[in-house]
Amino acid sequence: MNNREGSARTNVDEITRQRVLAALRDGCSVRAAATRCGISKTTVGKIAKAAGWEFDRSQVEQATKVRQVDMRSRRTRAAFSLLGEVERAVDLVQAQEAPRDFAFAAKAAADLSRAHAELARCDIGQAEEETTEEARSMIEALGHNLQRYVDEQDAEGA
Repeated sequence: MNNREGSARTNVDEITRQRVLAALRDGCSVRAAATRCGISKTTVGKIAKAAGWEFDRSQVEQATKVRQVDMRSRRTRAAFSLLGEVERAVDLVQAQEAPRDFAFAAKAAADLSRAHAELARCDIGQAEEETTEEARSMIEALGHNLQRYVDEQDAEGA
């Protein structure tokens, strides 16, 4: 490795390397810099590391937690919806007179029941780990970061 700023063992020309560093200085994320420069996130990371850049992982961790909470909420809604479908399928099973129709309706009810059980099983144990207080503090931290960003944007515009 040589001593140039942002030099890393990559097959990237100096112009691209400088574009990456400029994108990072402009506040782009690793992903955004990679997209902007047409290279991989790994390559951006190597260039950044060689240039002495360090990234704040707390924002990534917060975003991951928010995504996990969102996915849990979506699974809960989907499980609730599936439960309604199971109830309708059971009603259809009971209404069938022909054996073939009964078999089709029973299979549908069984498949929907299995899908509901699998969704419900995804969150067993996770609900105990994530308390309401953790979610509240995470949302407060996100609000604080958002306010800080708005303040920075206002300061730049002034």
